[in-house]
Amino acid sequence: MTMPPPDQPARDAAARAHRAALLNVVPLLGVFAAVGVYRTQQAGSVWAARQALQAALFQFLTFNAALIVVTIVAVAAAFAWEPSRGGGALALAVVLTALPVYAVYYVAQAGLAWRAAAAVGRGEDFRYPLVGRLMGPPG
Repeated sequence: MTMPPPDQPARDAAARAHRAALLNVVPLLGVFAAVGVYRTQQAGSVWAARQALQAALFQFLTFNAALIVVTIVAVAAAFAWEPSRGGGALALAVVLTALPVYAVYYVAQAGLAWRAAAAVGRGEDFRYPLVGRLMGPPG
C-alpha cells in the first residue's frame, strides 16, 4: 500500500527536523529540536513524525560516535605531548588536536542532514544510512 504524498506543512516540519542538525554546533541542541518537531507532529502527520524521529536518532548516534573518536584523539594527543613543555600547553595541544576532529564530524553530519532536508522538502521519504534501517520499513 502506498501512502499519499505528504502535504506542504508536513514536508516543512520534516525539513526543519533534519535542518536542526545545524544547531549541533552546541552538542545535542539539534537532537532536542528534532525531538520537539517529533512531539508536535505525532498527532498531525505520521510521515513528518517518522522523519523527525529519524533525524533525532541520526544526530544522537553520530554525536556519540564523534564523542568516542574525539576522546580517543584527545587521549592520544595527551600521551604524545612532551611533558617538559608544561600543563597549560598540554591542555591547548589537546584542544587544538581534538577540535578539528569535531569540526569534521559537524560538517559531515550537517551536510547529510541538509541533503535529507532537501529530499523531504520535495516530499521524498529520506532514509539515513544505517539509521533508516533501525526505523523499520517506510510507511
